[in-house]
Amino acid sequence: MHLTILVPVKDVPARLRLSGGALTGHGVPHRLDPVHEVPLEWARLLRDGGAAVRVVAMTLGPPGATGALQRALALGADSIVRVGDDAPAGADVRATARAIAAVATRVGADLVACGYESADGSSGTVPAAVAACLGVPLLSRAGQAALDGGTLTVVRDLGGGPERVTAPLPAVVSFVEGVIEPRRPALRELLRTKSAAPTALSADDLGLRLPEEAVRDVRVVKAEVPERAASVMGFDEGVDALLALLAGEASGA
Repeated sequence: MHLTILVPVKDVPARLRLSGGALTGHGVPHRLDPVHEVPLEWARLLRDGGAAVRVVAMTLGPPGATGALQRALALGADSIVRVGDDAPAGADVRATARAIAAVATRVGADLVACGYESADGSSGTVPAAVAACLGVPLLSRAGQAALDGGTLTVVRDLGGGPERVTAPLPAVVSFVEGVIEPRRPALRELLRTKSAAPTALSADDLGLRLPEEAVRDVRVVKAEVPERAASVMGFDEGVDALLALLAGEASGA
């Protein structure tokens, strides 16, 4: 059985700056979101291990986001797709999920493999929204995953120990960092993909009608760097303070 895995990725700024009352990534270096390198690595390992899979990476964004897709190629994607400029800037979770689901349908994806969140948005809700749009199961916050025919099994740890969850394909899976370590692409792979052009799709191509209210309207009124602690407690002071605290709790018991 030949499977298609869609991996949504994101071009994110190395840092954000405040401009005109809004946080912006314009004018700062951008890169492929490291969180999204994890599902790319998982899909690559699956394919290189002999599974008959095709890995498609996609992103929403302007032509400048192509660099993230080119790196996704170097990391193991077989093809890349960019949903272009007519997708509204700052699209919310609903609009983003609709676009990802539409691309998944267009490329015939059996599995959508996501990072559990993005470095700049950090909502952690897009994978669930994509699953809802497609009407398929979500296996969230996976550390590792295995495919057996048409069944996906993931192992995740939500703080109380490992949990094993299984669902049939098609499905959506989101990966956390820390278990699968993405490799660094070789220089020859980076050079090979440097001029690669993605398949460009518009909202019309995907049959999307993204409503005006789907665009976030957020204004930042103040941004401050947290103050540093006035002092650092040494080891001996910390021990004395802890003993005093425990003594106080014991006497009040």
